[in-house]
Amino acid sequence: MRASTLSLVLVASLVAATLSVSAGCRNGDEDERARPGASATGPTGGPQVVKSVDGPAVDSETRLAVGQVVPDFDVVAIDGRRLSAEKLRGSNVLLLFFSTTCRSCRAELVDLRGRLEDRRSKGLVVIAVGREDTAESLAAFQRGHKLPFPVVADPDRSLYDRFAIARVPRTYLIDGRGVLVHQTRDYTPEQDDELLRQVDALQRTPRRSTDDAEAGAAESGLTNDASINKIRLRH
Repeated sequence: MRASTLSLVLVASLVAATLSVSAGCRNGDEDERARPGASATGPTGGPQVVKSVDGPAVDSETRLAVGQVVPDFDVVAIDGRRLSAEKLRGSNVLLLFFSTTCRSCRAELVDLRGRLEDRRSKGLVVIAVGREDTAESLAAFQRGHKLPFPVVADPDRSLYDRFAIARVPRTYLIDGRGVLVHQTRDYTPEQDDELLRQVDALQRTPRRSTDDAEAGAAESGLTNDASINKIRLRH
């Protein structure tokens, strides 16, 4: 009887741990507090909508939709490298938002760390952004988890708030024109499998010019106001 009871307890514990990792973190301590001033509208006043490859899915915590030109950014990684949307035009970019205290974020970074190496060698630019983390805490985190790509501190959420209202981890796959082509929220291995399939498909696609991207976005009404989206971070 005791053995049976112990088995049930162990199974329940494993299920709870799995759900905790896959659910994602609303904040570092998994108790998201909405930032003062955050609203349910996007950066241009429109609704929050996420469109997955399988079709549209409404998400009130996300600011961007697939097909939009992403907000401009100009950031400095903790190793001193400057990374700006303007300089990265022409390159495919994977932007990863995470928190050092989020278990599912750590799981995703460990999962993607090695799997992205071959893609990076083919030109993919990977940038990890620590939401509400300092450069000091991120330096130790990067060393401890052996992250080979640039890590950016975003202690006041200045960059994160341009892309979302709540929840990490989040990934944004951006093509060479600055257009969002795929995004994920929270973490599951299957979701990252699909993300990498999208990366591979993007890297096989002939690149269009930035002018083409801007013209197409303008025609679609997806161009974001540069005065709203321009952001610079220095840490």
